[in-house]
Amino acid sequence: MRIIILFLFLFISIKISSQVVIKINNDTVCEKDTIVIPVMMDNIYDIGSIGLKIGYDMSVLKYVNLKNINTQLTYSQYNNTNGILSFAWIMQGLQGSVINGKLFDIVFIYYGQSTILDIIHAEIFRTFPLQPLAVTKVNGSVTEGITYILEGKLLYNNSVETPLKFVELLLCKNNINVDSTITDGVGKFIFDSVHCGTYMIKVKINIPYRLPTPIDALMINRYYLGTYNITDKLKLIAADVNADNKVNPMDALLVNKRYQGSISSFKAGDWYFESTEIKMNTNIVNMKIKSICIGDVRGIYIPN
Repeated sequence: MRIIILFLFLFISIKISSQVVIKINNDTVCEKDTIVIPVMMDNIYDIGSIGLKIGYDMSVLKYVNLKNINTQLTYSQYNNTNGILSFAWIMQGLQGSVINGKLFDIVFIYYGQSTILDIIHAEIFRTFPLQPLAVTKVNGSVTEGITYILEGKLLYNNSVETPLKFVELLLCKNNINVDSTITDGVGKFIFDSVHCGTYMIKVKINIPYRLPTPIDALMINRYYLGTYNITDKLKLIAADVNADNKVNPMDALLVNKRYQGSISSFKAGDWYFESTEIKMNTNIVNMKIKSICIGDVRGIYIPN
């Protein structure tokens, strides 16, 4: 009999002195992913009420909703305002609840960059005896996912696809330069640690521009008249020197003017590089970025 009484006493004592651990799980994700973050609590008996406030950075996370609320937490209330998610629950009857594991899931849309989910306030009450419990708060975090390799070649749009050597490339995300590299002797480039997301590659060209000639102007006029065919996309772009989305005698006139030195530039600029928007969610190899000098409608330039 004494052994049984002692066992019951110890069991009750353990229940009363339990400490609650509120924990937000960590996650590793990609930009614009919809993510589900579980909020967890230790197995605690006779819980009578729960009050939580969780803060998050609205520039990194967009709140969607709360879901998968623990079935023990009926009639709970929650609200999201200015980057703070508030959650409240109080028992409806005379008997407290047993919370085992997950309280609920928070659904966000992730916009990139690492961030913290901060448990600003946590208050847990037991029913019998009525008393607040000590709470250990473990904040969660959301970080960008694993990195990938992005590699390829920078080439000129001529018949032999001449590599552009020793040219600096900038890797940009949201118009911010996040990395840079330089092409090697065969025009190859590599970015070896790219987080998932959407990027652009910008080219800082250091190779001399090829000045167009009256022959290029003649080809533009012949194209306009239908006696010369330009089917290559980049060569058509090169022919549209005034960037009005048309190829006509005005472009030919401007080519001749630049050749003669009466103008020093084209509205379309000097170089054109293929659009390089890249969505990174796997390794990308053998990518080609082609380029052409504006006015080189025949694609005959061979850069050194």
